[in-house]
Amino acid sequence: MLHIRLQDKLKEISDVLCSYKASGSIGLYDGDAGVVLFCALGYLATKEELYLNKAYQLLDALDDTDSMVTNSFCSGIAGYAWLLNYLVNTHLIEIDRECFCQIDNALRDGLRRAIDNNNYDQLHGAISIGRYFLSVDRLAECAIIIDNLYDARETDFEEVKWPTYNSFWKVWKYDFGLAHGMAGYLYFIVKCYLKGIRKDKCRTMIDGIFNLYDHNTQALQQTNSIYPASLPIEDYYPKDHRAKARLAWCYGDAGTLYSLYKSALLLKRKATADYFLSKLELIAHRIDPYDCGVEDAFFCHGTSFLAYAFKRLSIETQLECFSNASEHWAWLTLQFGSARGHLAGYRYIRYDGCPKDSIGLLEGITGIGIVLLSLIFNIDSAWDECMMLS
Repeated sequence: MLHIRLQDKLKEISDVLCSYKASGSIGLYDGDAGVVLFCALGYLATKEELYLNKAYQLLDALDDTDSMVTNSFCSGIAGYAWLLNYLVNTHLIEIDRECFCQIDNALRDGLRRAIDNNNYDQLHGAISIGRYFLSVDRLAECAIIIDNLYDARETDFEEVKWPTYNSFWKVWKYDFGLAHGMAGYLYFIVKCYLKGIRKDKCRTMIDGIFNLYDHNTQALQQTNSIYPASLPIEDYYPKDHRAKARLAWCYGDAGTLYSLYKSALLLKRKATADYFLSKLELIAHRIDPYDCGVEDAFFCHGTSFLAYAFKRLSIETQLECFSNASEHWAWLTLQFGSARGHLAGYRYIRYDGCPKDSIGLLEGITGIGIVLLSLIFNIDSAWDECMMLS
């Protein structure tokens, strides 16, 4: 029954996205590039030409766009370049090497500016650009990021961490999440370490970040989360807090623990990986959306990411708790898609409380569609590198 319902919802989303008119935005997370990724995955899963034709149509439109662009992985050149490289690797397109050379030169300039501004963010800063450079083995550029991260790190309490400025709350914090925090930093540093980039510096930072999470582990029964979403840097002291966090990709235990677990696996630290897996088993039993802070189906902080992450864990571990959790969040993903008059039944509620339609991968129906493809078909999970999940 679930499988049939997922197929029906995927058909709704596909109908919307395959008739979508190009907006000119190259964003992977919030623009047309994300729709191209959905269409590419749709074609690889089904071999239906409709998907491939739409992907090519959108790529042609993006090639002609004169819209202002940033360098970021989220909304700009880095994410778009990652997509092009992914399409080359899956043999869906061919691109002259000169095209990538032009992209690389532009991103090198952007990387220097981001570092000069002390902006290392995984979505919008130096690491976001580094994620593309890693995918195409531009190791010298990644070494520059590692050197600067190493020099900028804080090392009190035998931890390694970097403060980030929260512009909404206007406060400096230590962010524990995957999207903008230390879990995402760890992902990038581990990937660099495995490619032989500044291994001594990487190892020092990896050990210190693991210490940070060890020192700030909370009792789930007391706080509803194993790790805080973030902590103010003022008067910071390990474990001297009880901070809640929702269950999400961006912030909270789901994305954070998934990243910590994957990092430990990649490093072949079995005991550490088993420890994080045990914590993932605990959160698999958290199923109340209100209790988990889950208010929509979108990938960033909604049900679709949870359905996807627990599905991947169930495949890798064969543990029933993960397959049960994946099915639970998949059903809720369908239930959220019942808003009449909105794209495929999904509406995005903005921070100001106003509903809107959203195409995006991160906070729109494209991300939900990619998850449904992943749940229904046995597609290669390599695409989720763009979400820092593999």
